[in-house]
Amino acid sequence: IDQVRALTEFLGKTAQQGGYKIAIVEPAEALNINAANALLKSLEEPSGNTLLILVSHLPSLLMATIRSRCQKIDFIIPRQDESLAWLRPLAVGRNPEYLLECAAGAPLTAFDLLDSDTLENREVLVKHLLSLSSGAVSPVSVAADLMKLNIEPLVMIEAMMLWLQRSVRQPLLDNSSDNSEESRLCHLLEEVPQKVTFRFWDKLVTIKRQLLGTSNANKQLLLEELMMDWQALVQLSGVATVGS
Repeated sequence: IDQVRALTEFLGKTAQQGGYKIAIVEPAEALNINAANALLKSLEEPSGNTLLILVSHLPSLLMATIRSRCQKIDFIIPRQDESLAWLRPLAVGRNPEYLLECAAGAPLTAFDLLDSDTLENREVLVKHLLSLSSGAVSPVSVAADLMKLNIEPLVMIEAMMLWLQRSVRQPLLDNSSDNSEESRLCHLLEEVPQKVTFRFWDKLVTIKRQLLGTSNANKQLLLEELMMDWQALVQLSGVATVGS
């Protein structure tokens, strides 16, 4: 709310050289109700030469009053062949297809993975989730280990969302020769009833929104709850010992 108030104050002023005043709000879905309401007047009656750009990865989470006052412009992810043609020369020594999959098809995000710890953190998370699925460890101990490794919960949430997506489409793919740990994890999720899978997806979306917002969630408690939910989820698959 303080950021939005500062923004509206800025928009009420005249540009120093008489040009446009441009503001980018990202991620727009992180606006809470008070912040969104404070922004409405600027959206309804912007001052002269003002351009407001709201960037949202989950537009369905935006308030209807916000969406109705904006012109929607969709940015489509490039085709896979186009992305791979651009990414392959840059991903020396790495699998560009895997990078693109980790980035949900977004080529610039895939490129950023080359210079971050995200891929290594995903590997650590997979090992912990497989151990948790087999009952070898407890949710509380897994959460504690992940906290010690200082892996951001948002990275875990996004990885789990991608694995859920992959588990839904994996039966349609010819990947019987893929024995990677991620593939084994997705095979576990394949066996979970879809109704339960979608319920878990909704919870991940809710947690992601909290992390993107300003709620200052307790990460330790959040991870413990998430790991307990994961264990309960894979136990419904009937093949949880695949990770042992």
